[in-house]
Amino acid sequence: MKNKFPGHFKLSEAEIKKIWDEGIFVLDANILLNLYRYSDDTRTQFLKILRLIKERIWVPNQAAKEYLRNRLSVIGQQEKAYDQTIDAIRKIEGDFKSKRQHPFLSEKSLKGLCNSFDQVVKELEKSKSSHTKLIANDKILNSIEKLVSERVGDPFDCEKLETIRKEGEKRYSSHIPPGYKDSSKSDDGDPYRKFGDLIIWKEVIEKAKLEKKDIILILDDNKEDWWLKFQGKNISPRPELIEEFMRETKQKFQMYLADRFLFYAAGYLKEQVSKPAIEELKKLREIEEVRQKAKKSIIYKRKLENRVQMLREEMGTLETELSMIREHRRILEKNTKHFYEFGSSDDFKSSKKHSMMLQEKEMELHDQMRRIMSELTKLEDMNQIEPTTIKPF
Repeated sequence: MKNKFPGHFKLSEAEIKKIWDEGIFVLDANILLNLYRYSDDTRTQFLKILRLIKERIWVPNQAAKEYLRNRLSVIGQQEKAYDQTIDAIRKIEGDFKSKRQHPFLSEKSLKGLCNSFDQVVKELEKSKSSHTKLIANDKILNSIEKLVSERVGDPFDCEKLETIRKEGEKRYSSHIPPGYKDSSKSDDGDPYRKFGDLIIWKEVIEKAKLEKKDIILILDDNKEDWWLKFQGKNISPRPELIEEFMRETKQKFQMYLADRFLFYAAGYLKEQVSKPAIEELKKLREIEEVRQKAKKSIIYKRKLENRVQMLREEMGTLETELSMIREHRRILEKNTKHFYEFGSSDDFKSSKKHSMMLQEKEMELHDQMRRIMSELTKLEDMNQIEPTTIKPF
């Protein structure tokens, strides 16, 4: 059975050790970007581990491209996070200074507490200032460049990218991993943007085939199009990925989130890694997942609102058109009656025919309006449910 369905069976300890000893370590873009989000101590420990395997590190071209494209945005996010934290601390300080709210707090205790707040804020402002300097003098970028140096893949040519795009459309529609969770991602001028994960996956496969080496992929993407999940926990890489990789390369494949990589690196590389650093990586990923979920919720809600607005405007246009047709029909029916009594047979037939055409048009408009009302009712109901259940328009 294992030979037929290798994706459902874990590697042995000996096989995993061999990969750690001889395999290629592939870094995804989110691993590089998260270096900006780590505390100084955790970043130092993570980079130290990566330097130990420096000669076997490799970065797909697409991952490097995504890292460089999003680097400044992440720096900006961190600046904003510092400001939000400082504002929250100042608000708490203001609450404690209000004697109405805290008449039980002594003047001495309040002064000591406020001094602590001031000290924390000063430290945060100092850290923020250092982080802002990364825009002009990015020490993290320099560290990454020294780490990966020439170990970045070459880009696929346009013909290959177009082949991947066409394959991606079919894979995504059938929910074949990886990347199908990005199927609704906007292209922002890049027709291959939503296929970024698939491009990286194809680069990893090509690298393993070329080098005839096993692969350890390190990423901080916890979505279901990478991981087999059960009751909210990651069990393994998706079996489809393991089987595709083995079928295409005849090599073995292992995959870790950042915190699990750091945990296992401590053992396999015999290097000291602090437990707080591992916990920080895990917590950071959880926070980022919440942020991404909130961002998607906003996007979905905006799509709903835009669609509802468009339908209401369309309904208004149809109502106006319907009103005009009814008035036109009223006049025609009056003329038809006149032609029947006093006019020629041809005038009567022409007027009658025109009136029937308007009646058919009126029925078509009624059908359109019923469909719009039905969709509006559904969309307004969908505003009350989780955005993940909403299909893109």
